[in-house]
Amino acid sequence: MVEWRVGDECYYEFKAGTVKRVESDGRVTQLSDGCGVLCGHDLRGTMQPLEMRVAALNAEFEGYYRQISNANCGLNIPDIFPWLVQRWMEACNGKSIKRIRCRIEKLKALVARSCDIEFEGIPIFR
Repeated sequence: MVEWRVGDECYYEFKAGTVKRVESDGRVTQLSDGCGVLCGHDLRGTMQPLEMRVAALNAEFEGYYRQISNANCGLNIPDIFPWLVQRWMEACNGKSIKRIRCRIEKLKALVARSCDIEFEGIPIFR
């Protein structure tokens, strides 16, 4: 696990940020994205260092999120987003990117099929 220090640049759930507070036990409790401050008990679980490899994965996964959320058909984004963040963390931490991409493609295909469901010409999802 990365040992974070105040001033370190990072990605947090697809956003670039700066570490603003680190507790004596290593927990990151405050991040800034330049517009606001995010506080929490321990933010390290969804943080990655600002590195080229992570930046490429970040752009890819942010694109997946945009594609899924832009389907705009009443999706359960509050649960889908953390799932996608966890797949991003797995990819950043060295898990098989091929398997992760396959899972995401299955989700995207399911979303595409679900958003087109109609009953007697009435869209089931908005």
